[in-house]
Amino acid sequence: MHDVLEIGFYRFDLTKGIASIHSQAVYLQPKEFDIAVLFFSHIGQVISREKIMNKVWGRSLAMTSRTLDTHMSRVRVKLQLNSDNNVRLATLYTIGYRLDTF
Repeated sequence: MHDVLEIGFYRFDLTKGIASIHSQAVYLQPKEFDIAVLFFSHIGQVISREKIMNKVWGRSLAMTSRTLDTHMSRVRVKLQLNSDNNVRLATLYTIGYRLDTF
């Protein structure tokens, strides 16, 4: 049996590393998948940039690094994190991000 995380239209197969929305597979790079699972496991909670970097990369990245912002942008686009899918990924300037469902 696979570990699966399902929230709304989203499904994440944690064993296979496969994401889908509306039953359609979405190709995510491994770090993008880890970011998505982190947020969908913590709906409504603010996740600091530092925590994301430590959880996903296993270390801190320089705060001037755009690596995190680039990955977050890709996750937002690939998973269509918008009101059409009843989710919103909010950016909290200099603090982090929060995924909300409605």
